Amino acid sequence: ARRGVARVYSAREIRRATCGLARGTQTGLGVVAGRRGVRRCGMGSVASLRAVADAAATVDAPPEVHAMAKRVSSELASMFVEGMPVCSEELYAKDILFLDPLNKFTGVEKYQKNIQFLKKSPVFDQTRIVVHSVSIYERPNVPAARRWTVCTRWTLSMRVAAAPWRPTVLFTGTSDYVLDATQNYVVCEHVDKWDSLAPDEQMPFSFAGMKDVLSLVFRFPEATNKGISQPTYSILRRAREYEVRKYDPFYTADVAYETRPEGLARLDAYYGGANDLAVSIPRTVPVLLEFADGFDGKKKMCGILPISAAAPPKPTAPWIELRSRPSTKLAAFTFGGNLTPEVAKYYYQVLLDKLERDGICRASPKSKVSLAQFSAVYTVPWQKKHEIWVEVE
Repeated sequence: ARRGVARVYSAREIRRATCGLARGTQTGLGVVAGRRGVRRCGMGSVASLRAVADAAATVDAPPEVHAMAKRVSSELASMFVEGMPVCSEELYAKDILFLDPLNKFTGVEKYQKNIQFLKKSPVFDQTRIVVHSVSIYERPNVPAARRWTVCTRWTLSMRVAAAPWRPTVLFTGTSDYVLDATQNYVVCEHVDKWDSLAPDEQMPFSFAGMKDVLSLVFRFPEATNKGISQPTYSILRRAREYEVRKYDPFYTADVAYETRPEGLARLDAYYGGANDLAVSIPRTVPVLLEFADGFDGKKKMCGILPISAAAPPKPTAPWIELRSRPSTKLAAFTFGGNLTPEVAKYYYQVLLDKLERDGICRASPKSKVSLAQFSAVYTVPWQKKHEIWVEVE
């Protein structure tokens, strides 16, 4: 464990504080900014909220530390909501030090201006944040007065209003709020770290940080799947090589297959009207090739069905099985080129190595692995898009 967690707030406390925030109060743990959470290209609803510790060890902390954790996390969740103040000066030292991969400055006035710049300015607007967890830990090898730290994990999304094409940029990471016991435990340091950067790239004015921002600004929507329905999800972690997503529930039409043309033909028949309502079903992406146990088990081809309040029509063919999939957390690794078994196995292992590096556990040692295909079969190799999906805790 990297940190000794002093207190992890319960789901009940989070729900109570979230209700308080919805009523416009500033008390308790505020964990969601507004009514929407972050989705693939913007914001979307969050089904449930849970405080998650960074470590299993627990230690005692003074009551003032717990009180400050609630106030700081509540303010973080509300500071980007329209009409809410950007920050309360009494929570922060006048000479607060702020650090992130792009900035380093001192002073509460600059701190406020930086938040306002992100909230609404000629450069950024439509800023939203979701706070996923709040924890408290002790820092080793520091003066006793500054050992207590509040850590939040979040997803931040904003629109770049200064760019003519108005891209949305999204970051995930952590904020460490160092508390000063000599000043009634106000925040004396605020350190942000991004999941998309390596540990040695987190220093202020990082070239890697600027490169990461520019890569998001100049990442244009894919033209090939424009207007085609896809399952919706929230991004919990945007690492450099992969994403951890929480998918909303959806239905799939599953069929066992030996060859891909065989599986596609059977799915095409169902989508084309071979169902009890004799209706055509709009196409979606991706098509999933699902393996129950690594790449050695029984395989299925799964067509994702459009999101609808009603259940999908029942297939008339016995080889098509409808499946309702619950909300699931998946790690996704994107790659291109032609998809072969050797390529899939290679990138599957790459993803597993990255997850192990970052301490992210699979849902089970033999959880399902899926190959998500976003491109048509006839697409040229350099324009093809595939993803490896692995269930995670």
